[in-house]
Amino acid sequence: MWRLSQFSLRIIMYGQSRRPPRPLQPDPTFWRPGDSWVNEEGPRAATVCRRGHPIEITLTVAPSRDLGFCNECGAQIIGRCPTCNIRIRGMETGLVGAMTKYAPPKFCDGCGEPLPWANRQDYIYQLENLLDTEEIDQHTRLLVLEDLERLRTEADLGQDKQVEVWKRIKDRAPGLFMGSATKIVQSLITAYVSQKLGI
Repeated sequence: MWRLSQFSLRIIMYGQSRRPPRPLQPDPTFWRPGDSWVNEEGPRAATVCRRGHPIEITLTVAPSRDLGFCNECGAQIIGRCPTCNIRIRGMETGLVGAMTKYAPPKFCDGCGEPLPWANRQDYIYQLENLLDTEEIDQHTRLLVLEDLERLRTEADLGQDKQVEVWKRIKDRAPGLFMGSATKIVQSLITAYVSQKLGI
């Protein structure tokens, strides 16, 4: 039976330890179709806490699933869109190393859904985006957009006025109160407004 001497074994082990590491392969569930990070083009990925504090903005590999918590606010750190599971858009490749301030995107560029740190105005923008898919005439669409803009810009609008505005929106674009849009509307209204609207 053939045996390796200790000397031969050390040479083989030394040779294996000196091999260059294999290049990392992209995780197809992490990168958005069209991202070409292998060629050093396109956006990098980012990890951001659920309150919107950027942690790492130039990732070229998928981060682990357990990223811990933000040392600024204590919120959970995420590296993927909670809706579609692709990467959070990080710094653009050409800007890495430049004196450019990074702001985490408010919306996922893969599915268009608001990310956890999106605010009230961003959720109203999402309703405006959903309104684009509603089968209503242009005149009605413009009226609904005016009402949504009023909700977005007038933060001190009283509850009874909000009920009036939301009722008009519901009458003109009922699709915004069905399916996944219902969740967005419910996140924007108080219990009082919800009760008056019957949702």
